[in-house]
Amino acid sequence: MSLNDRSEHVILLRAAIATIEAGAPPSARPGPPVRLGAAIALDAALGGGLAAGTLSEIVPAKPQDAAAACGFALALAARLARSTLPAKSVLWIIEDFAAQEQGAPYGPGLIQHGLTPEKLVIVRTPRAQDALWALEEALKTSNIIVIGELWTHAKGYGLAASRRLALAARASGTPGLIFHTGTAGGSAAASRFEIASHASPSASGKTRLPLPGPPSWAVRLLKARAGPDSRFGLDRDKIHFLVWDAKKGGFRDALPVPAPANLANRPPLAPDADGPCAKTG
Repeated sequence: MSLNDRSEHVILLRAAIATIEAGAPPSARPGPPVRLGAAIALDAALGGGLAAGTLSEIVPAKPQDAAAACGFALALAARLARSTLPAKSVLWIIEDFAAQEQGAPYGPGLIQHGLTPEKLVIVRTPRAQDALWALEEALKTSNIIVIGELWTHAKGYGLAASRRLALAARASGTPGLIFHTGTAGGSAAASRFEIASHASPSASGKTRLPLPGPPSWAVRLLKARAGPDSRFGLDRDKIHFLVWDAKKGGFRDALPVPAPANLANRPPLAPDADGPCAKTG
């Protein structure tokens, strides 16, 4: 097959997909986007928020950020679940090997994210193929939020499998979140978030105790099909610093925490400088 023939086939396939999507019933079209927080920059990059009926991926920036990425996926699911009244239930499908490596869900942490036991259903699957089958079947069901937790080299997850998941999510209007510790080739997901750990704002108040603060992340949007940025190219290097607001059930922007300068990189004091490090004569 020549290059021109391949180009014609690609054009025909794109036209066929556009025709099918344009003729889909209203119930099969993505609903209005759900804002992730109050006037946060990430919503603008997503074109107003995260659209229902779409597939999104959450990946850690580094292996040690896997726990933070999992927390972000849970917070994102909680935000989507609370976007409707009554709040939707969350179905969390976990591959066994991923559960063994990452650990089991922690009850108090889930409640802090807004995922109460009566709103959360956890499904364990022995193999990645079983997890993908369960995900596709779950995404065909409306009125739930679906999370899939896969291991790094999940067999079968790629462009074809993610396309099936994306089509199932679009047909039912159910949002799907795929959390995995690495990118396994191409993907048909509408958006991809890269998550890194970030210092939490202090919650100690007037006390001097080093109390833990709310969950916080450094987020890069690696992929987004909608939004004003798509006209000029998505800024994949932009970092969004987000904090989870448990009371409001949403994200808010946070200021980056400056790291202290290395002593070896600090300029030396002038000989006549005042202070405890100045020379005395």
